Amino acid sequence: MSSTTVKKTRGRRPKRKDHGFKKGNEEWKKRRKSPSSTVPDTDEDSSFKGIVRPSKSLYDGISYNPGEDNSKAPMILRPQVSKLEKKEEIVNNDEDDDEELGQENYIINLQKMNILQQNFLDFHDFQKCVKPNSKLLITKHLGLGISGMLICKSCKFESEEIKLYHEGPNRSCMLNKAIAIPMLKTKVGPTDIQFFLASLNITPPSLKLMYRILNESAPVATKLNKESMLKNQEFVAKVQSLKGQGHTVDIEVDTSYNNRVQSGFEAGTMSISPAVECSTSKKLVLSLNVSNKLLKPSSPNTETLSQPFPIHQSITSSEAESAVKNIESIHETGILSVRSVTSDQSAQVEKAIRNLSAKSSHGITHFYCLVHRMRTLQKRLQNLKLKSFIHGYDSDSFTRHTARVVRSRICFEIMRLNKVTQNRSVFKRKVQQASKNVIPCLSGDHTNCNKDSAYCRKSKIKHIVRSLPNHEYLVLTPDDEVKLTNEIQKFFNDINSEKIKNVQTTNKVESIHHRCFTVAPKNTNWPRNFEGLCHSAVHSDTLNRGTSAVVLAQGLGLTYDFDSPFRKLMQSVDDINIYDKKRQKTYQFRKQRHISKLRKCNRRLASKSMYNSSNNDQCWEHNYAIDVNR
Repeated sequence: MSSTTVKKTRGRRPKRKDHGFKKGNEEWKKRRKSPSSTVPDTDEDSSFKGIVRPSKSLYDGISYNPGEDNSKAPMILRPQVSKLEKKEEIVNNDEDDDEELGQENYIINLQKMNILQQNFLDFHDFQKCVKPNSKLLITKHLGLGISGMLICKSCKFESEEIKLYHEGPNRSCMLNKAIAIPMLKTKVGPTDIQFFLASLNITPPSLKLMYRILNESAPVATKLNKESMLKNQEFVAKVQSLKGQGHTVDIEVDTSYNNRVQSGFEAGTMSISPAVECSTSKKLVLSLNVSNKLLKPSSPNTETLSQPFPIHQSITSSEAESAVKNIESIHETGILSVRSVTSDQSAQVEKAIRNLSAKSSHGITHFYCLVHRMRTLQKRLQNLKLKSFIHGYDSDSFTRHTARVVRSRICFEIMRLNKVTQNRSVFKRKVQQASKNVIPCLSGDHTNCNKDSAYCRKSKIKHIVRSLPNHEYLVLTPDDEVKLTNEIQKFFNDINSEKIKNVQTTNKVESIHHRCFTVAPKNTNWPRNFEGLCHSAVHSDTLNRGTSAVVLAQGLGLTYDFDSPFRKLMQSVDDINIYDKKRQKTYQFRKQRHISKLRKCNRRLASKSMYNSSNNDQCWEHNYAIDVNR
């Protein structure tokens, strides 16, 4: 039986130390002596003897005799092959080179390999070997890095052991550090990298090593992005000063969660809230706040970049807190001053900004996102119970189509008025007049279009009719016309018109949300590295992914030549990204995108068409060649 000793220590939990049996290929059974655990000894000073691992030759001689039952052999543990036995096996092996080396692949630096070969040749010449036959022996694995030596099978000469990889600070392997770049810039994780390397027949690093590398690299990405956001603030300040607007800036904020916000049980634990400037065409990120409930509280001896979100608070409250923190972080640098904030129709954000503006000396105005406002208008118009309908439409489909057309028409009016009107008070008055004229114009009454509308002209009449149901003007009952007009006027009264007079959206913020949750997927979030992954995604949005990856590699201490495959690939990634951005501004791209949207919107209407073969009712009704009584 194995004996145990307990060592008492002050102020530390005692650890139990086991001496004796270690699990092998047989299950340990109590009160039964293992054949290899103890050996009967007739000496007087016999004592307990632990398991002794047999040599390779002895194990082969006992376990692999043909015609015998090897299950009763006393050697139950797989022997550990030492470096000396590996050398003897290579020297004494006379098989072919291909069978000897196996099918495993390695990543070896050619400069280090040339140094190893040169050292072997310099010292092997003194051996006066008649038939030189050198073989490579892999002596050590350090993740992806390997160490090796050359052995001559004829004279048994051994070269010096050399590390076949570049070393970084603290004798670390730079190949292992390079794994952090795809983990921080793409959606792959440690298990994906293991699967990829194993498919190439390369021994992958352990998950423990890769998670440790990610934990060390995530703060570097966070630091680089914070420096980049400071440069963005300096750039915006220069642009605003050249415009003559001082150092004020307009920003847009919004919050996204890793799980959908629900009442009752709240599954959301993390949120992202960036602050993007609206004063320039670049839409640069000025600040980023990440809330994380799963992050462990930091001890006084460790330095962390962020603190966990309070576990007792709802994650939905992080939207208002993040907006305030983003504004305060911009003001703390002293480079810019926030003039206005655009957000969705969140009541808590509006209240938080109003309180912050009252406390501080900065007068901050809150605006609504135009897209969110128009989306809400369309939902309310769809909820109206209209009695009017036309042939080919039921009441619900007619109401949905009408609501979509009204929303698009009002958006066109607002965008045209924003271009031609400089005074915001005049803009607000014209928006109210244009909204009153929308329903009469869509019904065929163009009496006030020249005076009140900025979109409807004689050249646009055919286009307006083409967007309506059945390409005809709306035929509404007086009650339906009053319902639609009143609902539109509620949205464009004096208070609501004041909230959209800057005509800004939160599209860029939502695009950053998508990019962040692409790099840090919602189903494989790492609580400790979530902030670093989000900052890495924002850094890629600012500098493009290729340039951002090169900057991250320099921050990690990795050096790549300009002609290296890494630099070439990152340059091609940036070139493709620039080409795609230019293509999105062309007429052909916008036309194809508009056609795709129309096909998606009319999918439900097309499914009820008599020309659709998948509609069984229409096919049976119009299939006159079939005798139904047969």
